[in-house]
Amino acid sequence: MKNSVQKRKIIQFNASRGAEREIALKKGDIWTRPTTCMELKIRYKRNRQKKETRRMVLRYEEV
Repeated sequence: MKNSVQKRKIIQFNASRGAEREIALKKGDIWTRPTTCMELKIRYKRNRQKKETRRMVLRYEEV
């Protein structure tokens, strides 16, 4: 049940974000992606950590 509630919240958040984007573009404003979306933060952090560990491994292999 907790997962379904969390999933619904994410869907609502993403839908509201799309509406905000449309309103901003109609006005001619510049719209930037908000960083409060949990799934994007987690995915970004995971990818960044992978890249950092790969760099560390490559540095140690060179030495």
